[in-house]
Amino acid sequence: MTKQEIDPKQIKLITSRFVQLSEARLNRMLSGFSFSQSDYIKLLPFLFHVNHPLLPGYVDKSTPCGIPNYYPTALEKKILKTVSRSYKYQSRAYLKYDVVGLYLMGSTGTLAQSVRSDLDLWICVTEHFDKPQLTKLQKKAGLIGEWLAGVGVELNCFVVHKDDFAQRASKSLSKESCGDTQNYLLLDEFYRTAIWLCGRMPLWWLVPPGEDHSQYSKRLLTNKHVDFADWLDFGEVSEIPASEYFSAALWQMYKAIESPYKSSVKLLILEIYARHFPQTGLLSANYKQLIYDGEDELKKLDPYMMILEYAEDFLKKQPQRLEFLRRAFYLKAGSKIQLNKQNKKNWRYQQLRELVMHWGWKQSRLDYLNDRLNWKVDAVIKERQDLVRELTHSYHFLSNFARVQGVRDQVSQNELASLGRKLYAVFERRASKIDRVNTGIAKDITEAAITIHQKAENEWVLYLGLITQKQLAIRPSAHTANCFFDILAWCVCNHVVTRKTNYKVYAKSSYFDHELAQGIVKDLFSMVDLQKESYLDDDTFQSPAKLIKLGIYLNTQQDPLTKEKKMDVYSIGGNSDFFNWGESQVNMVEQFNTFCINSWGEYSSKQYNGVFSWIDFFVDNRAIINDDNMIFFCRGLPSTAKVQERITGLLGQWNRLILNSERKSKFYSFLMSMGGGFLKLDFTRNRLQFKNFKQTKRFLMALSERPKNDINYVLDDNLIISPAIKKIINKPVASEKNCYLIQHAGERYDIIIKEPSGHLFYHQQQGIYLQNLISHYQQFFDSIDRRSGFLQPESSACQFWHLDESLSNDPGRFKRLKLSERTISEDYWLVQAIATTDSEGKTCFDLYCGETQYCYRDYGELVFRKLAQFVLKKRKSKQRYPIFITDIDLSLVQQEPTTIEYLQYKRVLEQKLQRALTQITK
Repeated sequence: MTKQEIDPKQIKLITSRFVQLSEARLNRMLSGFSFSQSDYIKLLPFLFHVNHPLLPGYVDKSTPCGIPNYYPTALEKKILKTVSRSYKYQSRAYLKYDVVGLYLMGSTGTLAQSVRSDLDLWICVTEHFDKPQLTKLQKKAGLIGEWLAGVGVELNCFVVHKDDFAQRASKSLSKESCGDTQNYLLLDEFYRTAIWLCGRMPLWWLVPPGEDHSQYSKRLLTNKHVDFADWLDFGEVSEIPASEYFSAALWQMYKAIESPYKSSVKLLILEIYARHFPQTGLLSANYKQLIYDGEDELKKLDPYMMILEYAEDFLKKQPQRLEFLRRAFYLKAGSKIQLNKQNKKNWRYQQLRELVMHWGWKQSRLDYLNDRLNWKVDAVIKERQDLVRELTHSYHFLSNFARVQGVRDQVSQNELASLGRKLYAVFERRASKIDRVNTGIAKDITEAAITIHQKAENEWVLYLGLITQKQLAIRPSAHTANCFFDILAWCVCNHVVTRKTNYKVYAKSSYFDHELAQGIVKDLFSMVDLQKESYLDDDTFQSPAKLIKLGIYLNTQQDPLTKEKKMDVYSIGGNSDFFNWGESQVNMVEQFNTFCINSWGEYSSKQYNGVFSWIDFFVDNRAIINDDNMIFFCRGLPSTAKVQERITGLLGQWNRLILNSERKSKFYSFLMSMGGGFLKLDFTRNRLQFKNFKQTKRFLMALSERPKNDINYVLDDNLIISPAIKKIINKPVASEKNCYLIQHAGERYDIIIKEPSGHLFYHQQQGIYLQNLISHYQQFFDSIDRRSGFLQPESSACQFWHLDESLSNDPGRFKRLKLSERTISEDYWLVQAIATTDSEGKTCFDLYCGETQYCYRDYGELVFRKLAQFVLKKRKSKQRYPIFITDIDLSLVQQEPTTIEYLQYKRVLEQKLQRALTQITK
């Protein structure tokens, strides 16, 4: 580092070069606006210098104003007359100047400035205003911005204190401000892009390349080579702290949502900077060196041309990325170049034309890029793929750089969390989420017509326009999804369709047609229009995403009454439950799609189908659903309101059960009919398990599962089972076992044993007299209770109840059977089963009838045949009515078995004996 002598002539020369460069760039910037816009922009210094009620930006007379070394020109005074005819400027002395400098920064006055470019204005101050004064200055700036917006100029104002960069003052993140996530990078950009308008000039200008900024500037001021009142010292930016790269990368990704090409270029510069860290050659230093070297050609001093050349040199061995850089730069510049046309009055056009000719681009390529605003969705998707690839390439490198440098935790976590959430919402891919493809790429990608083709069972393909079946194989597709609904949801969320779009559908089922597509799209728009993206302000991303609306679209894949219509059966009988509709007991709401909108503006959809569809929906959405955020859209159903009432009521009931199972440590079993079958849902300690059953017998037998837990059965109001069985299930739990015998014609019985724990055991029996059925169960219960030590003298182990459904007018009125009514036939033999284990450790049984023993080790599974043969020989009647197990010993294989477990073993053993008996008597 050298220590140069300070030469007053050099100071004057360098100052003159920077000022002339600012003036030249200002004139170039103004040439891109209309005359009226240009005139109003020229008034910016005056409006911050003066406070007056007749002028734009007036708040009150105490609002900070006044700029040192500023004197209105005759042109500015003339322009003022067009703004306010009654205002007359009078020069006055200021006790102090509140605004010490105005600077424009960014792409203004560069090749990258386009007709859509906004203006970034730095309002520099040296005083630390109190909050009311700062608020007034910010309001003044906002009012001036609104005034300029009236003539089509977008102005973003930033109040900047000269010490902000040294002190890293905290600023909140906004749409246009990077907050406190980056300081030195911003200062680097300011030094190489700033256009000085008025007030004090940056002291950085006067510090020669290679000199220590702090020491040299101190010499300049201490030795009075320059007047302190004429200069502002923002500090040096010789190197960028590692902590800034990751936060800057996040912010550029955030900006890429609206300005993808500009941000992709800036991300690339960050990547190049980081790759050379810590010996980073900053563009601001290169810019200053050119000026000190006497360079005065505006093309070479254009900050964005310097960026382009800097990046091109880095990417010369990466042709794909180099190609994207040039495309991004061209699209950011915004001029539509025709190689065979010149426009010598427009310097931007001429310079950009020379550039694309140097790149060797053909006119066909330029025509494609020039038509960008009219690109349709297929072109937008391809461009987005390239864009996201480039953005993520730079971002992943910078993220890894920050991790290696150990600086990710040094940046503002609150702001980075907010940035990260927005990036996640826009760029992150995940299951069910609908990606938005047109992030600042094209203006309008709507289609007058689209074609949807079902290529396979779960493969639906979107084509643009109306095409024939023959064209399907040769035309490129625009999007693929798993179902018809997802194709349409993607189109709505990406503004590919409108309410007037026409549809051609090629599907395996005639259910999918133009009418269905229009109906679904209409319903989707009713949700999307309710939740416009304008609600996404900066505060939205300060907290995790929350569900805003959840649409449930029923029967988007099939007509639930297809089979009935083919059979010409439309009678619904007396059953109007949507889960078990009509005589055919059809589940009318089995298939549906959901469409969700959350507080981050994300859209997602999911398909549900099958007997467990609503259980799956409940598991997925239990924590977020309520009656207020669910909207139902129904097809093929008589009443949307009744469907919503039925489903929300059911979901609410399930939610209460799962909460109660946790709070009260209870086990609940919910029983309902569905689609001609049954569902059993078990809620225990915030967990849910479920099964479906097609047969009533299997369903009722399943009620004896989980015999170790006390259980509370909850019956759906529309459960279709015998009223007598319903009464048994609903009957309060008693202190003793109860055996219910429901008699049907032909000596058929439904047998239900209900334990004090609430558990039920169900069994069907036929071909036996009532008194024998009662006697053998009483014998069995006495045996297991005696074995467990529960039977007390002169007490009953079980209460017996009887109902003959063929005789009773009241299906729920049981008759209690007295002990004296129970007798046992002499033809019945007492059979005992004693559990043991085989060589593999599996449970098996030795059987005893009287003193006769049949051991499993001797006969294996033939033990049941041997016992059946023995009993049949002993029977006087020689009939093959059932053989009952009257006692079971499980002591070798199970500790403290419950009555239900005994009964389950009893049922299995008796079924094996019945099969053996049938084989013998054939």
